[in-house]
Amino acid sequence: MTLLSLPLELLIRTFTHLSISSIHALSCTNKFLRNAIAESIELRALEKCIRHSAEFHPASCLSLDENLRYLEVTESRWASGVPRCAVNVPLPGKVSGIYDLCGGNYVLGDSTRRTLYSLSTRHPGLPEWKRIDVNREVVDLGLSIYEHDLVAYVTLDRQGPKTNLILFFAEYSTGLPHPQARESTVLVETYTPHDAVPFRAPSVGIEIVGEYLVLLVLNNDTGNPLAPGGPMDTFCVLEWKTGKEMLVSDFLLYVL
Repeated sequence: MTLLSLPLELLIRTFTHLSISSIHALSCTNKFLRNAIAESIELRALEKCIRHSAEFHPASCLSLDENLRYLEVTESRWASGVPRCAVNVPLPGKVSGIYDLCGGNYVLGDSTRRTLYSLSTRHPGLPEWKRIDVNREVVDLGLSIYEHDLVAYVTLDRQGPKTNLILFFAEYSTGLPHPQARESTVLVETYTPHDAVPFRAPSVGIEIVGEYLVLLVLNNDTGNPLAPGGPMDTFCVLEWKTGKEMLVSDFLLYVL
């Protein structure tokens, strides 16, 4: 049995384990292999992904051919600097510095920090703002829409003289507590004000990757972090579905 006597599907699947340079060298050996490699969507997709350091999402509802064409068009526009479209959409009102962008969805917080507005580019026609009433004082938020339909809010809950910093996990599509989260709220920090030092919200950074959430809390602006019992800055990694802390590190970051 010779190499060329194997079924074409088996040949293509075998070639996907080769490097791109080896596939190119193989295509130069004879006309049959050259045509088979050139006409294989699977090998073309493999080459494009390696060349552009891309990866097709395993949960994508698009076919391999559609993913390949989308990648080619996207990379061509990145190279030329030409956007797919340009649309002017008026702001929904007074806004804050809270925003995030994920999966073709742009989320923007208003000046009260209790209401958000989302804008989707995935629907035909002129995009329209969708109002999301959080009814919590939002400090920052993180999104994982494509994978988990998840929005994680970092919120402040003021209880008399104390203020709690809380993570709240919700479905992006409904605004309800996320069904995959064992606990929809997680207490991050409790602040007790010091004498003559007014409380100010901490600076927060949040990112979600798969089942992990990374949270950075900088407390320099919350009052006097050097006072006895004052809050330290915190970096933590947790599984948002279980609430399990994978890594917690307290430190003090200040600028002279």
